[in-house]
Amino acid sequence: MIRYLLPLLPILLLSCSPKSSFMADVTPFEGEWISLTLIKGERVIYNSCDGGNLLLTLSREEQGYTLLLHGEQEDTPMTVVGSSQQTDTLIMTCATRGWSGNQKVKVVWQDRKQGLAHWVIQQANRNIRSGGFVSASHKKAFKEIDQPCRECWGDDCDD
Repeated sequence: MIRYLLPLLPILLLSCSPKSSFMADVTPFEGEWISLTLIKGERVIYNSCDGGNLLLTLSREEQGYTLLLHGEQEDTPMTVVGSSQQTDTLIMTCATRGWSGNQKVKVVWQDRKQGLAHWVIQQANRNIRSGGFVSASHKKAFKEIDQPCRECWGDDCDD
């Protein structure tokens, strides 16, 4: 009897284990995401004069997926090396050249119809960035504010 059950052991073990950690479906979050800022109780796309606005782009590459943090001062490409799903949260494990260890990127829908999601980027269990983002395909629903740039400092400026 054991001789017949032994070949079935790997199948039984795999069917009882939690969902594989590589690769949960990341396709709902593919594309460009634009950071939202809360101003006077309203979510807006706020482009600062000197720093731009954080953009996230999740794209399929030959070898898997890349998450690019860009739009501000430095672009940071991250390679998605694994992903898992925990209830309503997608968790991606990313590797970044020049950074020690892996980063965790957590994404959860806030309102799928409006293209709103909350993204959290962690390094060593510390939040690096966290906030609401809108998919580029839904950005027209939000007011866009460009911070005016001033070319003077101190006493020489007219207020």
